[in-house]
Amino acid sequence: MILKIKNAINHFNDNRKENEVKLTQTTLGIIVLPELTPKVSGYYISRWCNGKQYGKLKPEHVIEICEKCKVDPNFLYGFKK
Repeated sequence: MILKIKNAINHFNDNRKENEVKLTQTTLGIIVLPELTPKVSGYYISRWCNGKQYGKLKPEHVIEICEKCKVDPNFLYGFKK
């Protein structure tokens, strides 16, 4: 299963307020994985976007991605209501 992280980032950018900074995979990685360097955290987000290397992904990461991108988990996992 591939998480719709790119779609969530696009959703955030399409609906962001005028003064909000545009969100990228790297900036999302810094928010979700602050203990890692920006390069490494961006790498993990990229891997998650492409359906690879989910071993590092934890439920709290999914929650942070949803909160930052202003989507719900169903959106992120591609489930439709």
